[in-house]
Amino acid sequence: EGDSLQINVDAADGEIAVDVLDETMRPLAGFSGAHAAQARNIDELRWKPHWKNEAGLASLRGQRVRLQFRLRNADLYAFRVVAQ
Repeated sequence: EGDSLQINVDAADGEIAVDVLDETMRPLAGFSGAHAAQARNIDELRWKPHWKNEAGLASLRGQRVRLQFRLRNADLYAFRVVAQ
């Protein structure tokens, strides 16, 4: 349980998007689709994605969620949820 997501990703020639889904795999409003956290042309050890609703993971505290990573020409090495 935490407030922030950190991702080790190499998308130097690609892109990554992170959607947040509920435990039944349904997209959460404000955290998926057009509101998903997205980045292009990055190579980061601790990329901190931000969703367009600006609420962040803290607003989901106490809920079970799933993360969906969408990659194009990218490698995802690790991720973790951390307290700020």
